[in-house]
Amino acid sequence: MLKIYISYVNKIDTTRKYNRIEKFYDNIAIYYDEKWWYNNPDSRHVKIFASEIIYSHILPEKFVLDVGCGTCDTPIKLSSKDCKIIGLDISSNMLAIAKEKIPESYRNEISLVKGNAEKLPFDDDQFDYVISDFTLNYVDNPKTAMDEMLRVLKKDGRLLLIFSNRNPMYIVFWELLIGNIDFIKKLKKNEDNISFPYAKIKTQFKRFSKNDIQTMVTELPIQKIQIIGTHGLTGFIGYPILLLGLFIQSLEKKKFEFDDIDHFIKMKGERIVFNIFKKGESLDKHFNTIGRDIIFIGKKI
Repeated sequence: MLKIYISYVNKIDTTRKYNRIEKFYDNIAIYYDEKWWYNNPDSRHVKIFASEIIYSHILPEKFVLDVGCGTCDTPIKLSSKDCKIIGLDISSNMLAIAKEKIPESYRNEISLVKGNAEKLPFDDDQFDYVISDFTLNYVDNPKTAMDEMLRVLKKDGRLLLIFSNRNPMYIVFWELLIGNIDFIKKLKKNEDNISFPYAKIKTQFKRFSKNDIQTMVTELPIQKIQIIGTHGLTGFIGYPILLLGLFIQSLEKKKFEFDDIDHFIKMKGERIVFNIFKKGESLDKHFNTIGRDIIFIGKKI
């Protein structure tokens, strides 16, 4: 039977900041897969694209740590390579969904641990790969979390990180199209808060530019291998079509509903936009400074 291991006592080892992150993800856990990632053409492509990049860089039969594993999409994918994977997350509810989601055939390969990214409950030099999708956008001290990831990574092991970009020009373009000036002001000041219609709490969400990432890794024992952008140039093509699809559907209903998430994600232009993002992957790799997200790949030295 797959168990969830608890690596800390919540009231003692976590700060108010981490209690807030935990509550945020506990609140959205039951909607996370259905409403957040996989019913929005933009978010779904990011998740699939990022997962494919990470998958392609990991060799079979290796020991992998996923920090901030969520509902375990990436660990499940990696299990097909006969990797041994530990998925660590701060949210009990996310891990509970992951536990049910993991196929019976992969339950010997995946272990689940509840823990804090800034205080990893593992010995030094344990893992061949450490991966993390967007976790560093939430943590209080990203450099501390990176130090911890490198501590548990073996020498010559690979660190694969995904960050939300602080300079996503196509997102600014999209927000200008819909007149959301407040979002652009917050983005410039790096004062983003992230929320979700089904969550009762907001949490801080810090974005990083390519230069921010390079500054963070400068003093760390890591050699940069590659930085990949997502949704760079294709964002300028896809988002106007996304808007057009929403507008056409709204005209048919004689109602224009930007705030209705279910309406937004079911628009007619969804498949078109997703295909634009998919076909533009190779081109977007050269536009990491303007892309929606940034994938960092490095080697511990």
